Amino acid sequence: MTQTFNKVRYIKLLKKDQSLESKNSSLYKEDRVEYRELLSYGVILYNQIIYNRRHDYISLIEKYLTNQIHSLLLRLQFFQIQREDKKIKKDLEKNFERLSNLLIDSKSGEFSLLIKDIFDACEALKSDSEPEEAYGITELQFRAFLEKIFLQMEKYSLSLSKNTPILRADFH
Repeated sequence: MTQTFNKVRYIKLLKKDQSLESKNSSLYKEDRVEYRELLSYGVILYNQIIYNRRHDYISLIEKYLTNQIHSLLLRLQFFQIQREDKKIKKDLEKNFERLSNLLIDSKSGEFSLLIKDIFDACEALKSDSEPEEAYGITELQFRAFLEKIFLQMEKYSLSLSKNTPILRADFH
């Protein structure tokens, strides 16, 4: 199911949720249908934030695949980008003017699914010290998986230009 991003509605729901929180309640408690709608807009926003930073993700994976960094550093940097993306989302949800100017690219959902797959692989990567029968994937499996994902990511780098606005946590 595809949902369109209605910025006006999203901002209205954010304001309503914030108002309810100031009264020790929440949209979740008051109206679960609206709460689910709020969450779905949040997912669309988060997907766009990830997409806006696609160069960072693609570059990081490329560094790993060209042996410029090892898997531990890849994971640390990947999780750092994820934390920054979550902070950007939180900041945007408080800045209604900035949020109202945000454009959603139709490719953002597809790209964010690749990032979710990478996140899962990073979580599943076993350390060398873990026994063979331990749950997870080996370094070799991890590298093969990222090679496959990287080929899919490359089509998104073609739409990158030097003028592509990148949302950062410290936006103004």
